[in-house]
Amino acid sequence: MLDTDVDERELPSIYDFIWISNVIHSRSFNANRALFERLYRRTQAGGEIAVHDIIMEEDRTQPASGAVFSVHMLLSNGVGRCYTYHDVHTWLTGAGFRDVRWVRDESDYSIVTGRR
Repeated sequence: MLDTDVDERELPSIYDFIWISNVIHSRSFNANRALFERLYRRTQAGGEIAVHDIIMEEDRTQPASGAVFSVHMLLSNGVGRCYTYHDVHTWLTGAGFRDVRWVRDESDYSIVTGRR
């Protein structure tokens, strides 16, 4: 397992699984798009990616904690927010990932997966 800052350096290898947790909410839409393009290049054929974060409903009001956290991110860093499944799906499929799925549970956090 490699623990690294996603903006600090390029990943040093090709991986069969990439777990990215609590990252997308602190970045702009375009920075996330570029991130998933880089991660796609570092995922082996048949490999998977899992994105763990607060994923918002399309109206951006649920989960309520995500709506409040989005305001906090906007005020604290000016670019972050909680994104919708459609946003994450757009980044993943735009990068080349397929079979994108939203795995929800009872908490406000979700996982979105994709396969190369």
